[in-house]
Amino acid sequence: MAHKLADELLKDILSPPLLVPDDMFANRDAVSPFSKVDRSAADVLLVCKRWMRVGTPALYHTVVLRSMAQAKALASALRRCPDFGTYIRRLRVEGSYGEHIWQAVKTAPNITELCLSLTVYSDVKVDGMVKSIAMLNPTRVILTVSPEKKIKNKNQDALIAALCKGIKKWSQMHTFEFSGSHTAMKRWEKRPDYLLFPELLEALSGSSSVEVVRLAVCSSSNILAADLAGSMLTKLLTSRQFVRLVFIKANIHGSWEHQRITDRIPQTFLSRISTDTDMTLSKPNNLLVAPTTSVQHQFLPNPFFKPFQAMDDATRESILACVAEHALRRDHPLSYDLLDKWYDLAVYDSAAAESWLQVNTEWKMAALRVLARRIVVHDDAVWAGLNALLASHPNLLRYTTSLRLSPHWSTITPAVQSEMLSFTAKLVDARITPTKTLLDVLRSTGSSATLQSLELVVNRWNDGFSLIQLSGFPALESLTLGIEYPADDTISASELPLIDLPRLRLLTISRCPLCVLTAFMETHHLPAWTTLDASSYRAVSFLPSIRSRAQLVRTVKLWRMQTEDWATLPAMEVLELCENFGDNVPPYLSEPEAAHSNLRILRFHFNRYTHNRPYKLAIEQAWTRVLSVYITHAKFPKLETIQMMSEEALWPTNEREIKKSVWPKLAVDLQEQGITLLDRDGRVWRPRLR
Repeated sequence: MAHKLADELLKDILSPPLLVPDDMFANRDAVSPFSKVDRSAADVLLVCKRWMRVGTPALYHTVVLRSMAQAKALASALRRCPDFGTYIRRLRVEGSYGEHIWQAVKTAPNITELCLSLTVYSDVKVDGMVKSIAMLNPTRVILTVSPEKKIKNKNQDALIAALCKGIKKWSQMHTFEFSGSHTAMKRWEKRPDYLLFPELLEALSGSSSVEVVRLAVCSSSNILAADLAGSMLTKLLTSRQFVRLVFIKANIHGSWEHQRITDRIPQTFLSRISTDTDMTLSKPNNLLVAPTTSVQHQFLPNPFFKPFQAMDDATRESILACVAEHALRRDHPLSYDLLDKWYDLAVYDSAAAESWLQVNTEWKMAALRVLARRIVVHDDAVWAGLNALLASHPNLLRYTTSLRLSPHWSTITPAVQSEMLSFTAKLVDARITPTKTLLDVLRSTGSSATLQSLELVVNRWNDGFSLIQLSGFPALESLTLGIEYPADDTISASELPLIDLPRLRLLTISRCPLCVLTAFMETHHLPAWTTLDASSYRAVSFLPSIRSRAQLVRTVKLWRMQTEDWATLPAMEVLELCENFGDNVPPYLSEPEAAHSNLRILRFHFNRYTHNRPYKLAIEQAWTRVLSVYITHAKFPKLETIQMMSEEALWPTNEREIKKSVWPKLAVDLQEQGITLLDRDGRVWRPRLR
């Protein structure tokens, strides 16, 4: 079918996977987005010769160079086919690659956008980049991330000097963008790149074409830095009548750093200063055109407007609930725990919720019904607010599907929990302190048929809780045991009847005495149990207690294990170890008995972030021994994947880091044994930079 399409249509089809979005091309993050690419855009061109011919212009439209090998490959390709150079419109160079970059640029006369890095070390050659800058005449120039610490060498000076000459010479450049990153000067001082390289601002003052300069605020507390920024920017605004300054990553109303700089700029220039949120600056040709609006096209506010007026109350309520569920959802996960609201802040956004609650009564009730689906009470203050709300809206608990209570707080007594549970009817997730009657209350509400996840927090033996009370929950799929019984308490399994939990898949042990866990295993029928999570520190020695049911477990998550535990879990296929053992390899990995015949996936948690370089090297040496000596195909014949759940990025992101990192070599060595090494995001090492 594809052979019947015209070349123009085929080009439109092939272009999306080949073209690079502008937000990636101009990305200024500390880690290049191109270091995370897990596929080659050119794969679509390998289908046939026609696809190669039609798609080649889109492939060469944006060229990104991240290594010497890539620069050599580009120069070689353009020597064989110089016409390909005419397709290049945008060039991003994340280093300095000698004469190879010059060999490529001299065949590319149509480059209009240039993105380059000023992080240049003394062991590279910049002659090719210097000659390339002198030849180019771009319309837009972007600087990527500056170095974390200040560097100074002849190569960087030569590149800066060439860039300054180019800025003054380029007649088509209308936009110049600094990186927005900051470089450490002293212990407590950081400066943005336009203060780190003040000669660039001097060169921009002499440019005849620049219209927009994008830069970052000065985040330093040094007043002298703010004075320097103010004076240099004033000089730029004075010398260039039509230039506009756009501050990136700044809040023009709330940033005191931004205010400190603008206070040092004459008031007559403030109208030419804005932030990156000003959409009128997206098109350089329209910088001086004020937005106009027509009064007759504006929508005037109507306080009497009621949405969905033609619908009945039930339909309108259902629609508003769907809209509220979508509007109140959090777009991004929380990076820290917030405990000041009665609803689940991991799911719902508090700012959106407060806004909805203030619209009108109908919208407020719609929002409350949605927020009440997930109730989380962490302390007495939150409970007081929720209790007051339930006093005026007692029916809200009818909508609750997730109820998580922290019972160690004084006011959230078993009586309070029992009262709340009595109003619920369709709980799916619950975190409670079980007592002699509390689970009976939960069963009486009808939630026994819907409850899928249950977390039990038992602080004392005299709470009246017994393992027999777990009967009657046929839909339960996840159970968490947080039981703090005295160590000398004993439970006789012969005194307990057999309890059936037919759908229980995940058992999580945060804390639980061995006698309780042993009795649980002997008295519960768990035909669907496959996953054990005992990653809590207190759950280190729990594995011997599950020996009677160990043949069911396929996925295990532990803090640490003992060497004999490998034999305790014969059916285990996935193992995740959360212990960060630093540079000391534990015995359960180094001893000869550390082997398993069915393990397929092995995950490690470790933290390699440290300012102590000798200790960092010791950590890398320890992991080199683990992954090359102790974990082999002979000891783990079915092992397919090893995933390193490190807090830092595992794979090096540039050519300089690759030379120092041990992980690429470990990945290649493991791959030869048929084992794939993944980082925390599930990405494999792609040796494209070599």
